[in-house]
Amino acid sequence: MAPPTPSEVAQAAQLQLAVTMAVALLALMMQCAVLSTCIAVQSACLLALATSAPSVRRFWKRPRGADLWHMVLGGAEHVVFDADNLAARFHEAFRMTPLAFNLLCMRLRPALERNPVVLQVRREILSVPLIVGAVLYRLAHGSSLFQVENQFGIAQSTVSELTVEVCRAIVQVLMEEYVKLPRTDAEVREKLAGFAARSGLLNCIGAVDGTHIMLSRRPPRGYSAADYHVARKGGYTVVMQAVVDAAGRFMNVDVSWPGRRHDAAIFRASEFGRSFPRLYQHHAQMIRGVRVPVYVVAD
Repeated sequence: MAPPTPSEVAQAAQLQLAVTMAVALLALMMQCAVLSTCIAVQSACLLALATSAPSVRRFWKRPRGADLWHMVLGGAEHVVFDADNLAARFHEAFRMTPLAFNLLCMRLRPALERNPVVLQVRREILSVPLIVGAVLYRLAHGSSLFQVENQFGIAQSTVSELTVEVCRAIVQVLMEEYVKLPRTDAEVREKLAGFAARSGLLNCIGAVDGTHIMLSRRPPRGYSAADYHVARKGGYTVVMQAVVDAAGRFMNVDVSWPGRRHDAAIFRASEFGRSFPRLYQHHAQMIRGVRVPVYVVAD
């Protein structure tokens, strides 16, 4: 099998980002049903895809309101774009290239077109790209329902429903393919080689850390509010634990922990932490006369 091209690697990274954000949002909605904006998750995810943009003036009029969606469709005749401007502006809006966006829509279309909520919405002549674009824009920028309604012309209540359904489709269709731990010997060797080449860490397979996701209000009945309140964050939070490889690509995410739980306790109690010792026990190496097991780094 031929190695992936740089374009294919970039597309995979962008789809991993979409899957990770969808997992975080769905987990919080199912656990607390009081999600506001995934500011911390977005900050962590977008750092992996951040790119520097030239400071020269690229165009005279930025898309606003309906112009944003015309840009997705390749229209907006009254806005002057060349190919580079369109691609850069598209990436700024949706955090992925037009090619990756089209691939995402193609993969999600069968699941979305069978979804009763989406079927009802589509009677309003909302296309799958429009639905996916609106949800991605909301996830990418932490936008309010009002802002998404203003940008895409979709009612706020509809945006709220579509966010859940699109995220659920992303997780069901793409999770196992794009966010996964290395299992085969070849996959393990690739991850180990990545850390050795990047930082000189021998037999390191990943980096793990947690990030706080702010909730809009107290957790509902059935949850201990004190467990979720973090004074230094100024409110209630849920912790997402994430494991990434040397290239910053997500390999595992877990969003189910009260904000006051310590990172070390979360790691020990998580499915990843419990299974990690036996996952790679056969890949220990002798380094300078010392047997070094596969390990992950954390702060």
